[in-house]
Amino acid sequence: MQNDEQKQIFEETCEQNDLKVLLYRDVPVKTKALGKLALDSLPQIVQAFVTSSSLVATKRFEALLYLTRKMVEKKLAQAPDFYIASFSSKVISYKGLVMPTYN
Repeated sequence: MQNDEQKQIFEETCEQNDLKVLLYRDVPVKTKALGKLALDSLPQIVQAFVTSSSLVATKRFEALLYLTRKMVEKKLAQAPDFYIASFSSKVISYKGLVMPTYN
């Protein structure tokens, strides 16, 4: 998440759904093989670590993650630089724009 306002909206929405953001980390990216176009449009990729705030939330954790994702996406729909690739405790999503090289 590139700015504090987006993080604040994300955290507030998590709190509304009985979730707590523990920390954020910038995801390491290997840029060695990227071309100029990819480097020029390289996004900042941030991983959020979230836990449930109560026992009830623990039992519905995956559903609360989904609900929170939809709410945050709606609130930040006008932010062109914001996208949630995955918000699940079971699924990791890898995304990339890769062009093959021709010999």
